[in-house]
Amino acid sequence: MLKVLKNCFLNYRVFPKIPSYYRDLCSLVQKKNIRTSNYLCTRKEGLHKLPFDSNRPFVDLSAEEGLLRSVLPAISEEIIEEYFILKDNSELRDRCVKLIDYNQNIETKFLYAPLIFLHNYKLLEKPSLLSDEKLKQACILAWCHKLIHSSLIIVDDIVDKSEIRYNKTAWYQLTDIGKDAAIVDAAFLLNGAIFLLQNHLRSHPHEYSMHKHFLRAHALLNLCGISEMKKFNINELEKYQTTVDTKFYIFNLLSTAMFLTNVTDGYLHEVGEEICNDISRFLKIQVR
Repeated sequence: MLKVLKNCFLNYRVFPKIPSYYRDLCSLVQKKNIRTSNYLCTRKEGLHKLPFDSNRPFVDLSAEEGLLRSVLPAISEEIIEEYFILKDNSELRDRCVKLIDYNQNIETKFLYAPLIFLHNYKLLEKPSLLSDEKLKQACILAWCHKLIHSSLIIVDDIVDKSEIRYNKTAWYQLTDIGKDAAIVDAAFLLNGAIFLLQNHLRSHPHEYSMHKHFLRAHALLNLCGISEMKKFNINELEKYQTTVDTKFYIFNLLSTAMFLTNVTDGYLHEVGEEICNDISRFLKIQVR
């Protein structure tokens, strides 16, 4: 019961407020005045912190959700079609369809990562460039975030011996799945995200950077899982904070949106990462 309550708290009470911080940050990046904003001072003086406030209002992401859902059926089919061996194996194909459907968790309360990314993109992109084609491309990238996150979740549940994830049985705990098959399934979802990136963004000038940020976040989050297996002494809190797993994921939702909108200024990325680190620490404290 404690796990279920913690899970609900994570999704209902914390994540809905995070987009408001991204909104402030994206506004600063878009206006190119991040060096002189009220939130930041010069590089020499260091960075001020965003004024975190648990009473901030929720951000309405219903428009983003509609866009996101509209492309999901085609994306799922595209991933399946990439695996040519599934064409003549209906049993394996049905299993892969189940894998995607079960682990994408398309209930609104579990879609905040791709929704935040899509919201970031819309805030950063020039209004004149927000065409249907561009929005579709952004939605595909948003589902890449979700696929990679789902891949990590499967492995994380195995390591933590979790029985419940998103208010239902963890994937590896299903009687027809098991640990060994679930590990392979995690790789399937990661590969699905990579297929989508290559199919739809290979002509983008910053596809390489987006691809690298996705893989880097996935790799670092896996390494953080190793750190979380240890029991830290209270005096080692600072050491633990340096490996807070959410910080790599939180920044990835911003950095990939910046690259998609051709924001490549190294200083802006550096400042964005610093602020996202603060958001992740705030999020970690709220959840725990």
